[in-house]
Amino acid sequence: MKPELFPEDIRASILPEPGGDLRYDCLRCGGSFPPDALHYVCPECGGLLLLEDHAEARLRERDGAWWRRLFDHRLMANDQALRGVFCYHEFLAPIIPLEDVVYLGEAHTPAVKAPPPLEREVGASFYVKLDGLNPSASFKDRGMAAALSFVRYLARTRGQTGIMAVCASTGDTSAAAALYSASLGGIVKAAVLLPRGYVTPQQLSQPLGAGAGVFELPGVFDDCMKVVEKLSEDYEVVLLNSKNPWRVLGQESYAFEVAQQFDWETGDLMLFVPVGNAGNITAVLGGLMKLHRAGVIGRLPRVTAVQSERANPVFSYYSSPPSERSYEPVKVRPSVAQAAMIGDPVSFPRLARLAARYEEARGPGAFQAVEVTEQQIMDSMILANRSGLTVCTQGGESLAGLRKAIALGLVSPGETAVLDSTAHALKFMEFQNAYFRGDLAGDYGVQSRPENVNAPRGVELPGIALPAQGKVLTPGERAAFTEAAALAIASELGLSPKTWRGPPRLRGVRRGPPAPPRLMCTASGPPRPAGADSWAGAGPGTRERQSVRGSGGSGFRSGAIRTAGPAESYSGLWGLDGGAGYMMASWQLLGLWSALMAGRGRAPAGGFPQWARGWPRPCRNFTCSSRTVILSALSRPWTSRSPAHSVRNTSRTAPARRAWARYSSSRPRREPKMVQSFLSRNSRSSGPSAGAASSSARMPTRYLSVSRTSGDPGESSVAGTAGCTGRNFWYNPSNQMSEFGCQSRGGNVGQTSSSGIYLL
Repeated sequence: MKPELFPEDIRASILPEPGGDLRYDCLRCGGSFPPDALHYVCPECGGLLLLEDHAEARLRERDGAWWRRLFDHRLMANDQALRGVFCYHEFLAPIIPLEDVVYLGEAHTPAVKAPPPLEREVGASFYVKLDGLNPSASFKDRGMAAALSFVRYLARTRGQTGIMAVCASTGDTSAAAALYSASLGGIVKAAVLLPRGYVTPQQLSQPLGAGAGVFELPGVFDDCMKVVEKLSEDYEVVLLNSKNPWRVLGQESYAFEVAQQFDWETGDLMLFVPVGNAGNITAVLGGLMKLHRAGVIGRLPRVTAVQSERANPVFSYYSSPPSERSYEPVKVRPSVAQAAMIGDPVSFPRLARLAARYEEARGPGAFQAVEVTEQQIMDSMILANRSGLTVCTQGGESLAGLRKAIALGLVSPGETAVLDSTAHALKFMEFQNAYFRGDLAGDYGVQSRPENVNAPRGVELPGIALPAQGKVLTPGERAAFTEAAALAIASELGLSPKTWRGPPRLRGVRRGPPAPPRLMCTASGPPRPAGADSWAGAGPGTRERQSVRGSGGSGFRSGAIRTAGPAESYSGLWGLDGGAGYMMASWQLLGLWSALMAGRGRAPAGGFPQWARGWPRPCRNFTCSSRTVILSALSRPWTSRSPAHSVRNTSRTAPARRAWARYSSSRPRREPKMVQSFLSRNSRSSGPSAGAASSSARMPTRYLSVSRTSGDPGESSVAGTAGCTGRNFWYNPSNQMSEFGCQSRGGNVGQTSSSGIYLL
């Protein structure tokens, strides 16, 4: 949205100007220093630093409602600098001009509500914030956007280039640092230090792809961090770990977004955040308190830190009573929550300071910590993924923390949980695959639960030509492969074939009340001799007939549907009470899956598959041989909006046929593409009429023939041998109708009086 379209009272503030009084504050000695350089520790005492806005009081000059409106409207601004974390410029880093903001698509990740079955399984209402949808696929992009924006600002104002940025990482920090450094071209270059063997291949590929220098060191993250700290002390480098206070500042945007996504009503929320180096949870607490002090939110949510029992210094500290708390680093063991596998978090002093402030503002229980096992982390990750939420192992850690908190009674009724899934699940798929293989028992102590294990299943198709690289299947082989594979998969999945629901709906024609379906098995006659134009021996007694009566007295009589020889088509001899001009069958239910789809024109070896399992009684106990077909017939009376266009009332009179032809030809291009039937009375021609010959073209096709016979008075019967061979078929483009000639062959049941063709 253009600035001039915003409401007048906030229009001038949509594009913010630099302001505020941001300073480095030391947590140890209380010193304060201007942001005219990059500081990671206090220049006087070496204590950890926090970035604080000493002019924050200016934010309270506007009420909370005004800030909420501003941030909500700012999301619609087209300025790239405001699309990411700097949407909250005044609360985040107000001294940085918009021209120096680095934006790569970070922030504003979705908070997705858990599906109801998963909420019932867990026992609470909760959302998952998918921070893996950031550009480098983790939440670290938030902090990098702020840190590199400040580096860009310093480089521009001082004319610096060739700056070297370094970081230690368990994988996510290195990916974000390399990506955002690369976006600044020659201004910044990146080098990352990784613990050898503790970074997934996906994570390792990211800094390599971004052109960073990648160094693998023996040990764990804490060992790499000591080396990076030494580099920052002795050399001119930019430290991009969370020891850099600008990183923590950028990650406050997570708290701003959660508040905004819940319409700034946070009092009944409970946030679960996995803790590694403690920078993220520090940022969440700091951001929420900023909003609360400015009146943007009325009540602070509760916040829970989640750690694995294999890397749990924060939990160990907060599990003791306040008077007995003493921080001690822990020796980590391998954890599937690899990004949080840190035994001595750098930002712990910040966390301790802000957690105390948070409890003062919200009250006892506002901040708490829980510990989970590796088994709980993996089971929760698999549970979420199988329920429609794609989470990483840290997301699984958050969900395990929620379940643990519920078990401990730490979640109050009516509270809604928000879980932080810090990275994209694809970064940690190696752990899921190892879980499926059962390979996590040794190093991680995780047992694979059989109900959670999944693996690909091969489809074996003996005797079928299979596609392969460099091999081209013939159309018949391709059709045979498709049919066999579909049948094998359907059998494995326990699928049932579709039930015929009647012919497609036509314009100007509406369907009458449906009648219940009935299944019939009809035994076919002997094979059709080569060169014969009709079925031999298909007289009375060679098939069963059964009537299915529909509403209004209309019914459908079925005869035999026979399989022809390899080079022949299928003929179906059907009767329709009332001369209805449309009928369509489901070829799968007819059992013609092999021949119709492959064009082989024969029943499969060994007979048709017994698809009658679970079907109604008429077919369940019927043994179908290779020359037997299962037929499903469903009565569907068809009526028209206009009596002149009535299909149901079409009789065998010439006026009725002409009326039907006029109805069809009046809509040559509006009819849906479907089976077309044209009824003809006593047709004995072997070609189109002279008048139609000039505008018709031959169109070879397979078909079903429909024949009417003169049988018992007042009742239609099924012709035994009458039918068209398919050699005398034409398509008339002038009226978009199908016409055919069919020589009558009476004798078995009666003389043919009308016939119809159904295109396949």
